[in-house]
Amino acid sequence: MPKNLVEAAVEEFMVKSGMMGFKQFDHSKDIQAVQLLTETFEVNAPVARIRLRELFSIEAMRQPML
Repeated sequence: MPKNLVEAAVEEFMVKSGMMGFKQFDHSKDIQAVQLLTETFEVNAPVARIRLRELFSIEAMRQPML
């Protein structure tokens, strides 16, 4: 699943955060996002979950941004 297509597919699960308004993935909706990716890209749920984790890891969100 190409990064740009996954990002476009899960756009509805992105929320603005911080003073700069950067978009971040809403991890409270990861089940819905996995379901959307499995249907859109015809992959199984573990594959979709792994790709979401690669692109939108919780650890990356906690890192301070300069």
